[in-house]
Amino acid sequence: MSHLDKQCFAYFLQQLQVHLQEKGIDQALLMGDGATAHTAQNWSEQQALQWQKLPTACPELNPAERFFEELSAKTSNRVFEDKQQVEDYLANLVRQYQQQPNRISSLTLFSYLSAQTN
Repeated sequence: MSHLDKQCFAYFLQQLQVHLQEKGIDQALLMGDGATAHTAQNWSEQQALQWQKLPTACPELNPAERFFEELSAKTSNRVFEDKQQVEDYLANLVRQYQQQPNRISSLTLFSYLSAQTN
């Protein structure tokens, strides 16, 4: 999506719910910052999704930040001809990570995430 607002995030949550159901996953923990799009959601309606807000100004606690650092390192000092070339390059990078889930785990699996919650 080209931007983040509450409608885009609501659509993302709908699609995530469908994906989780298809995979037979009953619950998932989502973590994020206090962005308006995140806090505007009615999390009680998202039964399979639990929300944990990260503390303000603590990017080191956000697993996604480590992944974005990795993507940034792979795209720095590159010149792209146009937006489509950037999108294609990033899509290819993401596909590589999807094919090797252990690479993502090694970047994002913080010890505080490995604890089971009920």
